[in-house]
Amino acid sequence: MSSGMSCGANHTPRPPRRIVMSNTKTRAALLSVGAALFLLTIKLIVAWLTDSLGILAEAMNSGLDIVASLVTVAAVAFADRPADDNHHYGHGKAESLGALTQTVILLGTGAGIAWEAAQRLLNPSVPVTPTIWAFVVMVVSVAISLWRVWDLRRTTADHPSQALEADALHFATDIYTGGAVVSGLAGVWLGQPFAVGWLAQADAIAALVVVVILVRLTLHSGKEALDVLLDRASSQTGDIKSLAEGVAGVERVHTVRTRQVGAQTFVELHIDVARTKPFEESHAIATAVEDTISHSLPRADVVVHVDPVQGTNEGTVEAIHALALRTGIAVHHISLHHIGDSQIAHLHIELPASLSLAEAHTRADAFEQLVVSDIATLDDAVSHIEPIFDEVAVGTDVTRNATEMVALVKRLAEEVPGIRGVHDIRVQQMRKREYTVSLHCTFDEAAPLATVHSRIATLERRMRDQIPGLHHVMVHPEPETPESGKQKAETT
Repeated sequence: MSSGMSCGANHTPRPPRRIVMSNTKTRAALLSVGAALFLLTIKLIVAWLTDSLGILAEAMNSGLDIVASLVTVAAVAFADRPADDNHHYGHGKAESLGALTQTVILLGTGAGIAWEAAQRLLNPSVPVTPTIWAFVVMVVSVAISLWRVWDLRRTTADHPSQALEADALHFATDIYTGGAVVSGLAGVWLGQPFAVGWLAQADAIAALVVVVILVRLTLHSGKEALDVLLDRASSQTGDIKSLAEGVAGVERVHTVRTRQVGAQTFVELHIDVARTKPFEESHAIATAVEDTISHSLPRADVVVHVDPVQGTNEGTVEAIHALALRTGIAVHHISLHHIGDSQIAHLHIELPASLSLAEAHTRADAFEQLVVSDIATLDDAVSHIEPIFDEVAVGTDVTRNATEMVALVKRLAEEVPGIRGVHDIRVQQMRKREYTVSLHCTFDEAAPLATVHSRIATLERRMRDQIPGLHHVMVHPEPETPESGKQKAETT
């Protein structure tokens, strides 16, 4: 993690659901193979009996449906395999590849039919003999195609599959082209008794209509398959960005990427989060973005990358703390000062006690320069360097024996305005006759924090003046509660 963090949501179906899904889609594809095989057989027979180019074109279309459905069966079986070490996004694009294969076959067949239709129009030497069976087979073809379109679309509604959608498209073309062929046969049949010459070519014209419809629908299906294979950006990218921008804590959304792999959508986006937020809160914001997008796109696998940025409401002191966190330097007691036309920041920097003055000054100076260059409202920064001691101070609890010191601390606390009570006074004796005193002071719960801090500072100064050898003082402020009031009464 260099400039941010990533957080992902995995929505991969459980194995049992995967098996059911595969069986459902495979069943639909195999039914299509059987239907197309039946239609191919009866169309070839009638085309041979009638010499109808339109029905022959329909027969070739049914033959193509067989090939397409077989491709669909193979694509569905392969695409449903789970992700592995060599295919991190799974095998879902096999369906798109299968759909593209069907497109190529369809276009090739259409070209052949168009060529034969053009030859018959230019050289009408093969008479067409329409019979009742020609009309019957086309009505049956349309009925079976309607059933397959309904079944395939019902299946893809529950288990999205580009290969099955392409298969449904093939049978949908049979409905349109079937009507065109029936019209062509009717034209030929009407042209014979009335001796209308141009109606004799109605069958060839119907074949061309079949080709036009076939090519138009096929190109649309092929484009969708290519879009998936080439990772074309989803039309929902704008909606995804809007959903992420609506999550509390997100400053900005950028670099939204999507890719479709079978029924699953993979989403990757970068969000800006205020750099002053702790890691846990930033992670929670990223998780909220994932949940929001996943709720809108149930089959989405979402990965969110968080970039820390200066927040819109970030103050100068917050900005200094953020820079300190980024550089690994501990800072405290930051104060801002307006001197003339300049704004100056005073701050305390904590550095390892083992550093020499030169090393410590170099680090402090570098941080001051970073603060001034990063925060436009500051003209200068002045730091006070404090050492950080790694060793643990060892002492002995002498509270029970230091009754006079405890009484003195109580009296000094009572003399400071605002302090309502004191309890849990502890005295530890350190080496070299030095003492550490810790205590809890209660204040009005509505008292401003700045006022509380000032009162504590006053108490600490008085304690240092009155207690010889006092090395360290730790005062813990807390709001007055019934429990603390009871402790005060008992102490009194």
